[in-house]
Amino acid sequence: MAGYIYYLREKSEEWKSIQSGTCPRCRHKTILLTDQRGGACGPKLVTFRCNECKYECSFSIPDNCGL
Repeated sequence: MAGYIYYLREKSEEWKSIQSGTCPRCRHKTILLTDQRGGACGPKLVTFRCNECKYECSFSIPDNCGL
């Protein structure tokens, strides 16, 4: 269970960095959205990649249909 909590904390930190436009690994402003799937009234899967260090990560974003 502690490992999963650590994983969630790490993903949260990565997401915050990406939202600010910064790569979580190399800290350069070279992070780009490379893929986006899903949406409508379901979760959206978004993938980001850094052109500098080649970091790549996907995030599942919940829908906003109920709002």
